[in-house]
Amino acid sequence: MFSTRSIIGYFSIRTGLAALVLCGCIFSNAKAQARSECQPNALEKAEELSALQQYAAAIALLEPCLPNDIVDPWQQKRAYKLVALGHLSLGNEAAAKSAVESLLQLEREYQPDVARDPEGFQKLVEDTKSEMHAREAARSSPARKKGGISKWWWIGGGSAVLVGGSVLVYLLSRTEPLPDPPGDPR
Repeated sequence: MFSTRSIIGYFSIRTGLAALVLCGCIFSNAKAQARSECQPNALEKAEELSALQQYAAAIALLEPCLPNDIVDPWQQKRAYKLVALGHLSLGNEAAAKSAVESLLQLEREYQPDVARDPEGFQKLVEDTKSEMHAREAARSSPARKKGGISKWWWIGGGSAVLVGGSVLVYLLSRTEPLPDPPGDPR
């Protein structure tokens, strides 16, 4: 009926699949725990590390906390600003820009402190703000899209001509005569 070979193959496949599932669960759980550990008072500790110019440590302390563990918008803005300043100090402008975008999503009209913030950060905020406004304007303005409004006029006008022409062809091609109009109501 069943050979020994098929029974052993069946159980070895099941055991192998179970082992794969178990390993996947262990590794994904360990990765999720390592990624989502936000230390208590992370923002205050990161500010102290930033003051000591230990930017990489400050960033490493804050990134697991954003955006889920630090929920107060004011603290989130402070955290994103620290992350952006840290990345700028380390020369990673792309990561700094990403942090500034997150900051601007929280407060669209954020203004850097001209007296305290570095010039590079001020320029990055203004450039990022301009890019975000330009992207938003391009998305929301149908006239600026390819074809824009004129394309829809052609489509709508073409549809109206098509419908009107179809009705005209139908009326002209009818074989039975139309009934006489009703008499004068007087």
